[in-house]
Amino acid sequence: MGSLIRAYINVNKIPKDEFKLTANGDRQYNFLISIDDETTKPFYTNVSISSDQTQLEREAKKPKIYTGNGRVVWTADGSIKVAEKKPFNDDGNDAEEPPF
Repeated sequence: MGSLIRAYINVNKIPKDEFKLTANGDRQYNFLISIDDETTKPFYTNVSISSDQTQLEREAKKPKIYTGNGRVVWTADGSIKVAEKKPFNDDGNDAEEPPF
């Protein structure tokens, strides 16, 4: 199975204190990417990106930090739903422009 997702991340929403230093000196941040079955309007997205949480954080009901959105734009076998296409105005431009 193969799929393509187009997404954006708002780096201002990423908590800087949650970056981790790897053994080779790289800085990393763990994300959780979820793909919904339905398209969310008005921006026609079906992918959300949030901070990854530990089991303890989930049990303590710590709020998720949503850092971005996106959409599935292609899938090979249909096992993941492609986001609905945005409507276009008569001039061929997007009817509603997403923030990315």
